Amino acid sequence: MFVNCMDLPSADLLSRFDECFKFVDNALKSPGNRLLIHCFAGVSRSATVMIAYLMYRDGMCLDEAYGTVKEMRPIIKPNPGFMEQLELFEQMESKIDESNPMYKTYKLQVMAERIQAGEELSESDLCSTDIQTNNESFYRCMKCRQALFKTTSVMRHKMGEGEAAFDWRSKLPANQKEGFVSQTIDSTDCDKSLFIEPVRWMADSIRDMEGKLNCPKCKLKLGSFIWYGEKCPCGTWVAPAFHIQGSKVDLIKPRPLANVHQLTFSNGGQSDSRVVKTGQSDSSVLKMAQTDSSVVKSESNQLSCMSI
Repeated sequence: MFVNCMDLPSADLLSRFDECFKFVDNALKSPGNRLLIHCFAGVSRSATVMIAYLMYRDGMCLDEAYGTVKEMRPIIKPNPGFMEQLELFEQMESKIDESNPMYKTYKLQVMAERIQAGEELSESDLCSTDIQTNNESFYRCMKCRQALFKTTSVMRHKMGEGEAAFDWRSKLPANQKEGFVSQTIDSTDCDKSLFIEPVRWMADSIRDMEGKLNCPKCKLKLGSFIWYGEKCPCGTWVAPAFHIQGSKVDLIKPRPLANVHQLTFSNGGQSDSRVVKTGQSDSSVLKMAQTDSSVVKSESNQLSCMSI
């Protein structure tokens, strides 16, 4: 297995952890197998992967895993960027959690750096738009009602927090110790603007550094994007910024399921099965059935109801 990653603080090794772990697990299935994890000097990249694997497999904290590897190879020293990625990995309980807000922010900044370096993004880099409309809240186009993105794709930030709001490093415990100067002004979530993570229908539109975001169906202008960021009206600098105008989308929430009752009636020797949807109690359904000219068919002559 070859992992293409430079030994730079800005390099993304965190998102490769899962495939590295899978390779190591497969390699060590048989007791007699041996495994070599190496990089150019055996100091930074290979050490980072080994530390992360011990955290993942044995449930070690970062300090314990680091100490274990250092005891075996005293010269290890992951670069500062890799150490921050290991801290984020520890915050996610030693697993990659795609829904973690800090990880989402981290991935966004990695994508922004790739775009600025002239790389292209694939659809797999972007958030899925598969929306289960029956049980998920989502936003849709106000004009054509096309489903656009889930509420989980909304990137929250604090009122007037400045650049720190979208700097995942500032949320790590190591950066919240005594002496760290926070830019936070208010702990309230901002509701002045709607910023989201990029989703797959944007793939062909976000190759430039900035531009418009249009509905994939009716082409209504929904907002704009700027990879290097923009300032929210609340004062926070959002980078990268995928800004959706709230007036162009509708928030759709799943409807609560109605009570469903299946009733079997007998009228003149003919059975009649009905499904009744009601928000009323079972006693209301019973009263409705009793006042019906039909007689409920049952071995005990009592009402049979199935409530879902």
